[in-house]
Amino acid sequence: MIRALRQVRKVAVGGVKTWQGTSALGPVVVFRAGMGPQRAAAAAEAVLGELQAAVLLNTGCCGALDPGLRRGALVVPASLRWLDGQVGEIQADSSWTETLRGHAGGGCDGGPQVTSAEILLSVAAKRAAREQSGATAVDMEGAALAAVASRLKLPFASVRVVLDDAHADLPDLRDLTDAAGDVRPLRAAARVVRNPLELKRFFELQAASREAERSLEKFFKKLFPNRG
Repeated sequence: MIRALRQVRKVAVGGVKTWQGTSALGPVVVFRAGMGPQRAAAAAEAVLGELQAAVLLNTGCCGALDPGLRRGALVVPASLRWLDGQVGEIQADSSWTETLRGHAGGGCDGGPQVTSAEILLSVAAKRAAREQSGATAVDMEGAALAAVASRLKLPFASVRVVLDDAHADLPDLRDLTDAAGDVRPLRAAARVVRNPLELKRFFELQAASREAERSLEKFFKKLFPNRG
Protein backbone atom coordinates (compact mmCIF):
# COMPACT_ATOMS: atom_id res chain seq x y z
CA MET A 1 0.00 0.00 0.00
CA ILE A 2 2.79 2.42 0.90
CA ARG A 3 4.23 2.43 -2.63
CA ALA A 4 0.86 3.60 -3.99
CA LEU A 5 0.92 6.78 -1.87
CA ARG A 6 2.55 10.17 -2.38
CA GLN A 7 4.56 12.30 0.05
CA VAL A 8 5.00 9.45 2.51
CA ARG A 9 6.53 10.17 5.89
CA LYS A 10 7.11 8.01 8.96
CA VAL A 11 5.37 9.14 12.12
CA ALA A 12 5.04 7.40 15.49
CA VAL A 13 1.43 7.44 16.70
CA GLY A 14 0.56 6.05 20.10
CA GLY A 15 3.89 4.25 20.14
CA VAL A 16 3.13 2.58 16.80
CA LYS A 17 5.17 3.21 13.65
CA THR A 18 2.98 4.61 10.87
CA TRP A 19 3.47 5.70 7.28
CA GLN A 20 1.35 8.72 6.37
CA GLY A 21 0.78 9.81 2.78
CA THR A 22 -1.73 11.23 0.33
CA SER A 23 -3.89 9.62 -2.33
CA ALA A 24 -6.81 10.31 -4.64
CA LEU A 25 -9.10 9.26 -1.80
CA GLY A 26 -7.49 11.61 0.70
CA PRO A 27 -4.90 11.14 3.48
CA VAL A 28 -3.91 7.54 4.25
CA VAL A 29 -2.24 6.20 7.39
CA VAL A 30 -0.62 2.75 7.20
CA PHE A 31 0.52 0.82 10.27
CA ARG A 32 1.82 -2.67 10.87
CA ALA A 33 -0.45 -4.38 13.34
CA GLY A 34 1.97 -7.16 14.25
CA MET A 35 1.28 -10.88 14.10
CA GLY A 36 -1.76 -12.22 15.93
CA PRO A 37 -5.07 -10.81 17.16
CA GLN A 38 -3.89 -9.30 20.43
CA ARG A 39 -1.08 -7.31 18.85
CA ALA A 40 -3.33 -6.23 15.99
CA ALA A 41 -6.08 -4.98 18.30
CA ALA A 42 -3.59 -3.14 20.53
CA ALA A 43 -1.92 -1.39 17.58
CA ALA A 44 -5.25 -0.38 16.05
CA GLU A 45 -6.57 0.98 19.33
CA ALA A 46 -3.37 2.97 19.89
CA VAL A 47 -3.44 4.55 16.44
CA LEU A 48 -7.18 5.16 16.28
CA GLY A 49 -7.10 6.59 19.80
CA GLU A 50 -5.05 9.51 18.46
CA LEU A 51 -6.12 9.89 14.82
CA GLN A 52 -9.52 10.39 13.25
CA ALA A 53 -10.24 7.90 10.50
CA ALA A 54 -12.95 7.39 7.89
CA VAL A 55 -12.40 3.63 7.54
CA LEU A 56 -10.17 0.85 8.86
CA LEU A 57 -8.82 -1.45 6.12
CA ASN A 58 -7.38 -4.85 6.96
CA THR A 59 -4.72 -5.93 4.49
CA GLY A 60 -1.79 -8.30 4.17
CA CYS A 61 -1.55 -12.04 3.55
CA CYS A 62 -3.92 -14.90 4.28
CA GLY A 63 -4.02 -18.65 3.86
CA ALA A 64 -6.45 -20.41 1.54
CA LEU A 65 -8.92 -22.90 3.01
CA ASP A 66 -10.84 -23.38 -0.23
CA PRO A 67 -8.87 -25.88 -2.36
CA GLY A 68 -9.77 -23.87 -5.47
CA LEU A 69 -8.27 -20.62 -4.17
CA ARG A 70 -4.77 -20.15 -5.57
CA ARG A 71 -1.68 -18.34 -4.36
CA GLY A 72 -1.75 -14.63 -5.26
CA ALA A 73 -5.57 -14.42 -5.35
CA LEU A 74 -7.23 -11.48 -3.60
CA VAL A 75 -9.84 -12.10 -0.89
CA VAL A 76 -12.37 -9.34 -0.10
CA PRO A 77 -14.84 -10.85 2.38
CA ALA A 78 -18.30 -9.53 3.17
CA SER A 79 -17.86 -10.73 6.76
CA LEU A 80 -15.26 -12.00 9.21
CA ARG A 81 -15.49 -14.22 12.26
CA TRP A 82 -13.30 -16.15 14.66
CA LEU A 83 -12.42 -19.71 13.74
CA ASP A 84 -13.20 -20.86 17.28
CA GLY A 85 -16.57 -19.09 17.26
CA GLN A 86 -15.77 -16.98 20.34
CA VAL A 87 -17.49 -13.91 18.85
CA GLY A 88 -20.27 -13.62 16.32
CA GLU A 89 -19.79 -12.71 12.69
CA ILE A 90 -18.85 -9.09 11.94
CA GLN A 91 -20.07 -7.62 8.67
CA ALA A 92 -17.69 -5.55 6.60
CA ASP A 93 -18.89 -2.20 5.34
CA SER A 94 -20.82 -2.95 2.15
CA SER A 95 -19.85 0.24 0.31
CA TRP A 96 -16.13 -0.17 0.95
CA THR A 97 -16.30 -3.88 0.20
CA GLU A 98 -17.92 -3.12 -3.16
CA THR A 99 -15.21 -0.54 -3.90
CA LEU A 100 -12.42 -2.98 -3.06
CA ARG A 101 -13.98 -5.75 -5.12
CA GLY A 102 -14.37 -3.40 -8.07
CA HIS A 103 -10.65 -2.66 -8.05
CA ALA A 104 -9.73 -6.29 -7.41
CA GLY A 105 -11.33 -7.48 -10.63
CA GLY A 106 -13.29 -10.60 -11.49
CA GLY A 107 -10.84 -13.02 -9.89
CA CYS A 108 -11.53 -11.72 -6.39
CA ASP A 109 -12.81 -14.18 -3.77
CA GLY A 110 -15.68 -12.99 -1.55
CA GLY A 111 -15.05 -15.10 1.52
CA PRO A 112 -16.28 -15.65 4.16
CA GLN A 113 -13.00 -15.29 6.02
CA VAL A 114 -12.05 -16.47 9.50
CA THR A 115 -9.37 -15.39 11.95
CA SER A 116 -7.27 -17.91 13.85
CA ALA A 117 -5.11 -17.14 16.87
CA GLU A 118 -2.66 -19.80 15.66
CA ILE A 119 -0.95 -20.33 12.31
CA LEU A 120 -2.50 -23.21 10.38
CA LEU A 121 0.71 -24.95 9.36
CA SER A 122 -0.51 -28.17 7.78
CA VAL A 123 -2.85 -29.18 5.00
CA ALA A 124 -4.78 -31.20 7.58
CA ALA A 125 -5.25 -28.14 9.82
CA LYS A 126 -6.53 -26.10 6.88
CA ARG A 127 -8.90 -28.87 5.86
CA ALA A 128 -10.27 -29.08 9.40
CA ALA A 129 -10.76 -25.31 9.54
CA ARG A 130 -12.58 -25.39 6.20
CA GLU A 131 -14.91 -28.15 7.40
CA GLN A 132 -15.53 -26.38 10.71
CA SER A 133 -16.18 -22.89 9.34
CA GLY A 134 -17.03 -23.14 5.64
CA ALA A 135 -14.68 -20.20 5.12
CA THR A 136 -12.54 -19.76 2.03
CA ALA A 137 -9.56 -18.06 3.73
CA VAL A 138 -7.94 -17.49 7.12
CA ASP A 139 -5.81 -14.76 8.65
CA MET A 140 -4.59 -13.98 12.17
CA GLU A 141 -5.77 -10.39 12.65
CA GLY A 142 -8.89 -9.57 10.64
CA ALA A 143 -11.63 -10.35 13.15
CA ALA A 144 -9.70 -8.56 15.91
CA LEU A 145 -9.38 -5.43 13.77
CA ALA A 146 -13.04 -5.67 12.75
CA ALA A 147 -14.00 -5.82 16.43
CA VAL A 148 -11.99 -2.67 17.17
CA ALA A 149 -13.67 -0.87 14.27
CA SER A 150 -17.09 -2.05 15.47
CA ARG A 151 -16.47 -0.72 19.00
CA LEU A 152 -15.40 2.63 17.55
CA LYS A 153 -18.35 2.65 15.12
CA LEU A 154 -15.87 2.92 12.26
CA PRO A 155 -16.46 1.37 8.81
CA PHE A 156 -14.29 -1.71 8.25
CA ALA A 157 -13.30 -3.62 5.13
CA SER A 158 -10.67 -6.19 4.26
CA VAL A 159 -8.51 -7.13 1.28
CA ARG A 160 -5.90 -9.85 1.67
CA VAL A 161 -3.81 -11.87 -0.74
CA VAL A 162 -3.35 -15.64 -0.55
CA LEU A 163 0.18 -16.53 0.54
CA ASP A 164 -0.28 -20.28 0.88
CA ASP A 165 -2.92 -22.41 -0.82
CA ALA A 166 -4.90 -25.18 0.85
CA HIS A 167 -2.58 -27.86 -0.57
CA ALA A 168 0.62 -26.41 0.97
CA ASP A 169 2.23 -27.11 4.34
CA LEU A 170 4.09 -24.18 5.90
CA PRO A 171 7.42 -24.22 7.73
CA ASP A 172 6.95 -23.60 11.44
CA LEU A 173 8.21 -20.05 11.96
CA ARG A 174 6.69 -19.48 15.38
CA ASP A 175 10.05 -19.43 17.19
CA LEU A 176 11.84 -17.65 14.35
CA THR A 177 9.84 -14.41 14.11
CA ASP A 178 9.62 -11.23 16.15
CA ALA A 179 6.45 -9.46 17.30
CA ALA A 180 5.99 -7.84 13.88
CA GLY A 181 6.23 -11.19 12.12
CA ASP A 182 9.69 -10.58 10.65
CA VAL A 183 12.06 -13.55 10.53
CA ARG A 184 15.10 -13.43 12.84
CA PRO A 185 17.98 -14.35 10.48
CA LEU A 186 20.26 -15.98 13.08
CA ARG A 187 17.51 -18.21 14.41
CA ALA A 188 16.49 -19.15 10.88
CA ALA A 189 20.10 -19.99 9.98
CA ALA A 190 20.44 -22.19 13.06
CA ARG A 191 17.25 -24.03 12.10
CA VAL A 192 18.57 -24.68 8.58
CA VAL A 193 21.88 -26.00 9.96
CA ARG A 194 19.96 -28.48 12.09
CA ASN A 195 17.58 -29.40 9.28
CA PRO A 196 18.88 -28.54 5.78
CA LEU A 197 15.58 -29.63 4.17
CA GLU A 198 13.97 -26.55 5.74
CA LEU A 199 15.98 -24.32 3.40
CA LYS A 200 13.87 -25.34 0.39
CA ARG A 201 10.66 -24.56 2.27
CA PHE A 202 12.00 -21.17 3.36
CA PHE A 203 12.87 -20.28 -0.24
CA GLU A 204 9.42 -21.38 -1.41
CA LEU A 205 7.77 -19.23 1.25
CA GLN A 206 9.97 -16.28 0.33
CA ALA A 207 8.97 -16.62 -3.34
CA ALA A 208 5.30 -16.77 -2.35
CA SER A 209 5.74 -13.64 -0.19
CA ARG A 210 7.20 -11.71 -3.11
CA GLU A 211 4.31 -12.82 -5.32
CA ALA A 212 1.80 -11.74 -2.67
CA GLU A 213 3.51 -8.37 -2.29
CA ARG A 214 3.34 -7.75 -6.04
CA SER A 215 -0.34 -8.65 -6.12
CA LEU A 216 -1.20 -6.22 -3.31
CA GLU A 217 0.99 -3.49 -4.79
CA LYS A 218 -0.82 -3.79 -8.11
CA PHE A 219 -4.18 -3.65 -6.34
CA PHE A 220 -3.41 -0.55 -4.28
CA LYS A 221 -2.02 1.31 -7.28
CA LYS A 222 -5.46 0.82 -8.84
CA LEU A 223 -7.20 1.95 -5.67
CA PHE A 224 -4.87 4.97 -5.27
CA PRO A 225 -4.07 5.83 -8.92
CA ASN A 226 -2.62 9.32 -8.50
CA ARG A 227 0.98 8.60 -7.61
CA GLY A 228 3.22 11.06 -9.36
